[in-house]
Amino acid sequence: MVEDQQQPQQLIPFYSSAPNRFTTFADDSVTTIFLEQRRANGKPAPVVCVEINSADYDLVKAFRWELHEVARKNGSVKRYARSHYRKPDGSRGVIKLHQILLPDAGEVLFLDGNSLNNTRANLKAATRSDVRANARNKRGACGFRGVSFDKTKKTYRATIKIDGKRIRLGSSKDPATAARLFDEAIRKYGQPLSKLNFAEVAS
Repeated sequence: MVEDQQQPQQLIPFYSSAPNRFTTFADDSVTTIFLEQRRANGKPAPVVCVEINSADYDLVKAFRWELHEVARKNGSVKRYARSHYRKPDGSRGVIKLHQILLPDAGEVLFLDGNSLNNTRANLKAATRSDVRANARNKRGACGFRGVSFDKTKKTYRATIKIDGKRIRLGSSKDPATAARLFDEAIRKYGQPLSKLNFAEVAS
């Protein structure tokens, strides 16, 4: 929830700037918003988007949305769309896009494990324990998407499912290395970059 309990419809954007670039699917059901990214080295950043139902665009269009990345202890990265609003005392507050869509939810569960899929069908109000359980289920016990532990060989195995077929990508004694095999396959098979275990770094 928003930290000072203001309702999202009452929030005033902290910055006055043009809205993000966006595109809408042909059937007008889903809108893709291109997120602003900042790189300290000045190099171009990869394009990252968040998806919402087109009917919700009016709720979020006043804000300038940026990519926010949260590093996990296992080296993976959780990504959100966030912006800033002006608090009653004039200071700056932080709001995530999914908080505007589900303002009364203490926590929000992303049913497919993709925190940049903010369509209504993918969002569910939840408890913190629900969110943790879902993360373990989506990423596996080792903490990475597409990686499982092979008890027989004592290694971490990377696989990906494409068109209903599971493809073996290789294995490693290091779970993070296996996770990078999965990330390589995501790029190779043209899957959504939001499913990467590790954030893309522009070269």
